[in-house]
Amino acid sequence: MLKRLWTRYCELAAKRRGRLALEEMSEWQLKDIGVSEKDARQESTVPFWR
Repeated sequence: MLKRLWTRYCELAAKRRGRLALEEMSEWQLKDIGVSEKDARQESTVPFWR
């Protein structure tokens, strides 16, 4: 059970780190990975549990 909780925590933390990274990227970096600035900003505001 603890292993499952730890795995879930790690998944949620990874999502949060990814969303924070999107928030910090410049417009040209977002364009380079094929994400619009609007989409990146919207995704960065999503709570970590979703």
